[in-house]
Amino acid sequence: MIARRRLAAWIICIVGVVAAISGCGPEPRDVLWVTVRVEGDEDLVPTEAITVRGLLAEMGLVLGELDQVEPGLWTELRSGMVVNVTRIVAKSERATIPYAQRILRDESRPPGEKRVLTEGKDGAEEFVYHVVIEQGREVRRELVDHRIITEPETEVVVVGIKGIVPPTPLPGLLAYVSGGNAWLIEGRSGEKRPLTFDGGLDGRLFSLSSDGARLLFSRWTDEGAGDCLNTLWIADTRLRDEPATILDVGGAMYVEWGPGGEWFVYSTAEKREGAPGWRANNDLWISSADGITVTQVLATDHSGLYAWWGTNYILSPDGRRVAYARANEIGVITLPGGERRTLVWFPVFHTYAEWVWVPQIAWSPDGLWLTAVVHVANEESTSIEDSPLFDLYVVDAETGDAWPIRPSVGMWGMPHWSPEAIELSDGRLAEIAFLAARRPMTSDESPYDIFVTDRHGSYAQGVFSVGDTEELVVPGCAWSPVGDQLAVASAGNLFLVDLSGAAPLALTADGLSGQPRWVLPEE
Repeated sequence: MIARRRLAAWIICIVGVVAAISGCGPEPRDVLWVTVRVEGDEDLVPTEAITVRGLLAEMGLVLGELDQVEPGLWTELRSGMVVNVTRIVAKSERATIPYAQRILRDESRPPGEKRVLTEGKDGAEEFVYHVVIEQGREVRRELVDHRIITEPETEVVVVGIKGIVPPTPLPGLLAYVSGGNAWLIEGRSGEKRPLTFDGGLDGRLFSLSSDGARLLFSRWTDEGAGDCLNTLWIADTRLRDEPATILDVGGAMYVEWGPGGEWFVYSTAEKREGAPGWRANNDLWISSADGITVTQVLATDHSGLYAWWGTNYILSPDGRRVAYARANEIGVITLPGGERRTLVWFPVFHTYAEWVWVPQIAWSPDGLWLTAVVHVANEESTSIEDSPLFDLYVVDAETGDAWPIRPSVGMWGMPHWSPEAIELSDGRLAEIAFLAARRPMTSDESPYDIFVTDRHGSYAQGVFSVGDTEELVVPGCAWSPVGDQLAVASAGNLFLVDLSGAAPLALTADGLSGQPRWVLPEE
């Protein structure tokens, strides 16, 4: 076998020599003349290569990772062809992102006094370009990537403005949120003091106990906090310079003190990516003031129409029931058993967006009635879900009987029942404050003004205007504990509105105030 292989090898060798001598084998390739352009230089090059790739190898041209060749490397060469080699390099450049400055106006400090609450820090960003080089110089560039390396940190400067707002008598205790902090006004508008200082309140939850001694509020959570939507905190309003205490309640959607401030009710949600940022659990819990003793009233419930958005709750004045509202119903829940009873059904409103309209509800001070804005059908709409009409209703909390008292107030009517019926100068009773849209047929984007009426809706008297604007403006309000005044939040400040018809008086001047809560602590 070995001898045969050696013989075959000799035969092949001999044939090869003979072929070489006799001129057999492949024909030599004709020389082609090709123009090669590199970095702006142009050369006419002779070559016997078959492809563009072979030509560049023959010339000793080494291509960079980003270099571009036209025509492609595997294109067969032909005489007169032009080969373009474009040199491209990646360049990264860093730039500073200047920090912004935020001014907080502090009405508890002397005018002009300044202090840096949080030092500002510049951020950094990186830009990556693909740069075309010709004859060693950049001729053009293209941005291919951009990233933030470090975010800038806003500098927060506190500036004192005490005394800018004339002092106004104010019965009781008024709590509000300003610049992400909880504040209190005691006795008169000039007596303001902050309860928190770090600007961490998220503004979702803010509840003052009826005795004014305790305040519940929610804070933002840090990034990477998992499914925790926010954290719940409690502060003792009677103590100065005493830090608030965190409670073991994560992701609260609703919280409200019970009568006397010894317990509270709450509902939770899970944090989610994308709009709206949560999925409501539609549960209900009762907790002691210290958060140690907790009783579940309603289990997690993800069923029902638009349940992911959540349920609005409000505790009755006697603390025995919770009224609830969903996208298509209003009802009551008994405490602590959790028995549910639907009082009113209405058509859901199609927003055609990533939010759901749910009515705000309010109890009468005797706990017999509820008032709420209800979505109603419109004959001109192609479907009842598209109707733009929202009426203000009163509902019997026992029988479920319901009737409209003011038509077409708009979806953000936000009724508030006065703690006491107040007789106006003309003898009419003011029992309910509500918001009314200037453009009821497009109430989702209309400005709203504040009106008062009685439980029958026999009149509507305007008490506060948001001014000359066409944009969506929804002022907040809270009744005085004795019912003769309103604290109104509008345009970043609080105003005191007297039902006598006097002009509103400014309570704050910082431009960051809202969410008033007003109680009259017992002596």
